[in-house]
Amino acid sequence: MNIKYQTRGAAPSSVRVVITHRGKVWRKAVGLSVQAWNQKTQKSGNIKTDQALKTIRIGLESTLNELSSDNDIENALKRVYEGEWHKDTATTLKTPKRPSFATYFKEWSERDCGAVRQNKTAYNIVTEIMGKGIAWSDFDDAFLVRLLAGFDKRKMRPNYQGVVLGRLKTALNEAYALHYLTDDSFRNWKKPSEETFAIALTEQEVELLWNADLDKKMSRVRDLFLLGVYTAGRFSDYSLLTSDNIHDGRISFVQKKTGSPVLIPCHPRVQEILERNGGRAPRMSIQSFNGKIKDVCREAGIGSVIQVPPGTLARLGKGAGLVVHKWELCSSHTARRTGASLLYKSGVPVRVCRYLTGHTKDDTFLRYIKIDREEAADILAESPFFK
Repeated sequence: MNIKYQTRGAAPSSVRVVITHRGKVWRKAVGLSVQAWNQKTQKSGNIKTDQALKTIRIGLESTLNELSSDNDIENALKRVYEGEWHKDTATTLKTPKRPSFATYFKEWSERDCGAVRQNKTAYNIVTEIMGKGIAWSDFDDAFLVRLLAGFDKRKMRPNYQGVVLGRLKTALNEAYALHYLTDDSFRNWKKPSEETFAIALTEQEVELLWNADLDKKMSRVRDLFLLGVYTAGRFSDYSLLTSDNIHDGRISFVQKKTGSPVLIPCHPRVQEILERNGGRAPRMSIQSFNGKIKDVCREAGIGSVIQVPPGTLARLGKGAGLVVHKWELCSSHTARRTGASLLYKSGVPVRVCRYLTGHTKDDTFLRYIKIDREEAADILAESPFFK
């Protein structure tokens, strides 16, 4: 489900809320107009109006979710039309009061969105390190130094640090747009990162999984993984697929993280997987799935020995020189990376691959997929340049 605002372009313009859910779109005027509108930030620059829009959004997000019916959405929009979520705040918005950072950050972190789990984690870690008495004036370079030192003390890996800092910057960006924060120097903060080691399965290994003789519980895990492969989607998307997402041989859904609609051909195996699981993707938590998919891949015979960097060895709890099998590195994200890699190797143009995966740049996508030297040579051999 995706909830956004739109205007008609000309100023002044009325504002409409647009809800996209399972391939359907609902639009409703919210009774507010703006002189200017930034579609990317979803802000007008007017504190009173933006606060009212925020109140409406929070009301919708607290009422609706991925399981909401068409009737639920229509009833929620009726409440918007009747002004239920912002009429009572009309007088208080005349003299807006800036909340404390702790109050704002907690409210922001708990909003229902594709990144809510990461947002809550960021709130917990930042407030544990820096305390809950953070003031709006505290966000300077010294704050960043202390926060990074706290990350290191907790022995957080650089990429994990980058995720937490990135979520904090996202919250601060919104706070700056709302004029809660007046200094935007936080935008220059660089997120820590390190080169990650990740894997993708080969086409032959995917076939091993498909044909593996597994018990009922392991079969459900295998099926969920293969839905990720054949959609190249995120766990939050492929774990919610149902037969209702399939029409005329195509799968349509809205990416939970980005809110972008996706329409792709339906692989025959996707239809078969959904049918043998009662018309829906097997239901399980990502934590349970990640714990079991390794055993499934091992049982299926994905046992090649691979070389990994020291950081990956340490993450697996292994010392230098110890053997790592490919199945040990399989996770929910391996399915998505496998699908994207196989799609690219099949000859689909990068820009079309990006449409499916949601990457915004070619170079980001090309770093994401996994192509080894032998596979790269095979792809090059098919180029007319070498004919």
